[in-house]
Amino acid sequence: DITDRKRAEEQLLYLTSYDSLTGLYNRSYFWQMMIQLDNGRHDPVGIIVCDLDGLKLVNNTVGHKIGDTLIAAAARVIKSCFREDDIVAHIGGDEFAILMLNTPQWAVENACHRIRRAVQRYNADGPDIPLSLSIGFAVHDSTKIRMDEVFEIADSQMYRDKLNNSQAARVAIVQALMRFLNDN
Repeated sequence: DITDRKRAEEQLLYLTSYDSLTGLYNRSYFWQMMIQLDNGRHDPVGIIVCDLDGLKLVNNTVGHKIGDTLIAAAARVIKSCFREDDIVAHIGGDEFAILMLNTPQWAVENACHRIRRAVQRYNADGPDIPLSLSIGFAVHDSTKIRMDEVFEIADSQMYRDKLNNSQAARVAIVQALMRFLNDN
């Protein structure tokens, strides 16, 4: 009976492409896809980069288990905003990235707005710790620029967004953490 061996092989195959915490694609798969998309065959390709604000503060204050719960919640919220064939990945501790093939800039911008509205809906339900995401995007529409350069543009936009929102996000997270600590 090779059932256990087959299951183990399937699990290994799953782990080569997916993140075990979020169920999203992992960093390795995301970068492999970026390399494949460099040829321009699926242009325009939108790249969205999202960063979970305040994760370090959450981890340091209430622990990594709560931080992991927040990462998983962010993954569900982000994933809910995209089509089945969009590539949604957890590429780092607090960072997510999305590839949208054959998608013009206006549609990528709309996707960013969908994420923001989904975060607002999530927070309106009164979670212990609210979500705050910084978001940046860019669109690859020419083989004159490489996909990794387009990613860097999206990443830079995300950091600009983080700078614009950092104070308000920090205040909201600190207030939520204080309530959480007082209740527990």
